[in-house]
This record gives sequence, structure tokens and C-alpha cells, in this order.
Amino acid sequence: MARDNVPSARPLIDKLGVKEGARVAVLGLDDPEFVTLLGTRTDYVFLGRRRVGLDLLFVRFDRREDLVRRPSTKTTSGTSPWRSAWWT
Repeated sequence: MARDNVPSARPLIDKLGVKEGARVAVLGLDDPEFVTLLGTRTDYVFLGRRRVGLDLLFVRFDRREDLVRRPSTKTTSGTSPWRSAWWT
């Protein structure tokens, strides 16, 4: 079925997969509204640094070259340390 041009009514926080109680880190984003939005869903929002045991990581890169040097998404056991990571 073709999608119509009606915007989704689903909230952004749901689209991003932020679950209640999720451990979330935000790096390089200067967006207080986004951080506040995350805080409506979870008390575990960490700003400015990665943490062990994260469920989600939101990172801003200003240059395309920085994506090549993004942090490793694998642990020594070969599994991803985050359930999801978003690079903007």
C-alpha cells in the first residue's frame, strides 16, 4: 500500500525507540528541548560522555570525516554495547 503524505502522529521519542528507564547518552548535541524530551521517558540521561551499559547513544558530528572515526560499536566480546546509536 502506498504511503500517503500525512505526517506520522507517532511521537519522536517513540520513533527513536526510547523506552521507559532506558540508559541514554547525548554527545555533542546542544538541544535542551531534546534532552528534556528524553527526560520525560527516562531518568538515566547522561550528557557529554559515553557510559557503560547504554541502551541508546545520540551523537552529533559536524564533519563527514568524523563519521569515519566514530566510537567503536563493538565490545571485546564482539557484541554491540548499545541497543541503538543515532549519529546526526
